[in-house]
Amino acid sequence: MALGGLKAAIVSVITALPLVLLWPPIIYLIFSAVGFGAVALVALMVALVAGLLSLSLPSIVAPDGWRAPGMGALLGVASLIFSLSLTRPDPSHPKPDHLFYAMNAMTGNAVWASGDERPDEWTSQYLGRDVERLKLIEYLPGRAETYLSGQAPNVSLPAPKLSILGEEQQEGARILRLRARSMRNAPLMSLVLEPGVVVETAAINGKEVDLRNNPSGDKGGQPWRLSYYALPPEGIDLTLQVKKLGPVNIYVTDQSYGLPEVPGADYKPRPPNLMPSNRLPFSDQSLVNKMFTF
Repeated sequence: MALGGLKAAIVSVITALPLVLLWPPIIYLIFSAVGFGAVALVALMVALVAGLLSLSLPSIVAPDGWRAPGMGALLGVASLIFSLSLTRPDPSHPKPDHLFYAMNAMTGNAVWASGDERPDEWTSQYLGRDVERLKLIEYLPGRAETYLSGQAPNVSLPAPKLSILGEEQQEGARILRLRARSMRNAPLMSLVLEPGVVVETAAINGKEVDLRNNPSGDKGGQPWRLSYYALPPEGIDLTLQVKKLGPVNIYVTDQSYGLPEVPGADYKPRPPNLMPSNRLPFSDQSLVNKMFTF
């Protein structure tokens, strides 16, 4: 390579360094926040960066062809394979795992459940040996996901309460005035109506709920769902106008952070090379579900 060509190659490498150094942390943060669901977005971003870097290639490639860049690419792939083979979770880079506790207050049944592909060294002590991947309809009404699950003890967590304050009928619909409370001061609560019940209007503490983006019973069979965060100790007042004159089943689930203490059990704490999942719902939470009919 001529001296002028060498200078051009050095300048190209120096000007490309900021992009090469800044882009990997951005991609890492995207994966940390969104998980592998963002693979398509990350691939697009890498393609854009590769396109920008390709503008420097004519200054770097030797006149005799692509031998040097080809060797560099092979070295990069080999380095990637080598680094992946040595990657292991440690306290500085913990691996996420997933576990939650769910109880049906009507039957008294309870499960430990995980959205992981398989139990790990920590979750296996909860899930036990007889692990099955199931839809937990009894514990998570209206949800279609499957979870690894194992039988759990009933730790007598108080069930949520839903009481009726009044009702009236008009033009083929019922207006239900309800009060929902968590008897254990859980900060999150979800209410799910049985499939097929159409909610025409809804209000929380007198404030109307925008239903335009909230699936109802007439849209693909999806049940109507309401999730409330930072639930106050006194609960919330909920007014629903439902297009049904007969009884309506409402499933109420409250969620609290942290797994319950099981008397007499000796579960080991999560090791430092593992951490609660930030991608899957209900991670390290305790859920109690109960059905009410009005």
